[in-house]
Amino acid sequence: MCAHRQSLWLCFVFALSGCSSVDPMAMMFNTSPFSQSSQANGNAHCATLYANSSFNRLKGKMPVLPGELPTRAMLQINTAPEPEEIAAIKSLESAVRTCRQLRAAAGVPTSATEDILATRLSKLRYGLFKGDIPYAVYNYGAVQAMRKHNAFVLSGEQAAQKGREIGKNKSEQITLAAQFSTLSMSLANYQAQPQMKTWSCTATGSTDMVCY
Repeated sequence: MCAHRQSLWLCFVFALSGCSSVDPMAMMFNTSPFSQSSQANGNAHCATLYANSSFNRLKGKMPVLPGELPTRAMLQINTAPEPEEIAAIKSLESAVRTCRQLRAAAGVPTSATEDILATRLSKLRYGLFKGDIPYAVYNYGAVQAMRKHNAFVLSGEQAAQKGREIGKNKSEQITLAAQFSTLSMSLANYQAQPQMKTWSCTATGSTDMVCY
């Protein structure tokens, strides 16, 4: 069963996609590099990076901050990014990689689970950047990637409220189930394609990374 403090909304998404549990182990080891608090402390060194004003173009379309969950509205955006949004996505990839360097320099390096999640999200971001997938498929893929990341936690109060709202509307559940099934097939088709190209990133300083 989904653990305490986990998002009921997240559990609902996972249940529809064939998952009945979310790994709560990270919350049991709050002093380890795998814990939510350790990762939050590390990402605090990157606040300036994620404050880039160009990321405002992505607001409401895809998560920007580490560990941020796609909203239900984001799962319904079946359009590819516009040119200005593509530039922002490229800057976001650079920020993610620069953050990793900053954390390492500060003595709070990313954990193995963060690196695995980052790799999955990077591949999805590249598909979005190239116009191979719409926002909806990216965001659905992000949810699936985060399901496997044992430090992914949402606010209990917001989650409980969202779970109650969904639970009251069976027809909405059926509609969402069909939507998630379609998104799952689109994501699977994208992931099945041979990835001949990916991000090319170069260091421009001791920690700064630029990707294209």
